[in-house]
Amino acid sequence: EALRQCLPDQLKDTTFAQVLKDDSTTKRWLAQLVKNLQEGQVTDPRGIPLPP
Repeated sequence: EALRQCLPDQLKDTTFAQVLKDDSTTKRWLAQLVKNLQEGQVTDPRGIPLPP
């Protein structure tokens, strides 16, 4: 919950799109982070859902 509240809006919108255009790994990680925060579900790196 803390990360959801503190994550800068610039990481949620297209502010860094130009910077990340050639970095597919970071784009994918950021997209997954934003998706997880929007859904309210956080998954650990092994793919195991963590309790809220």
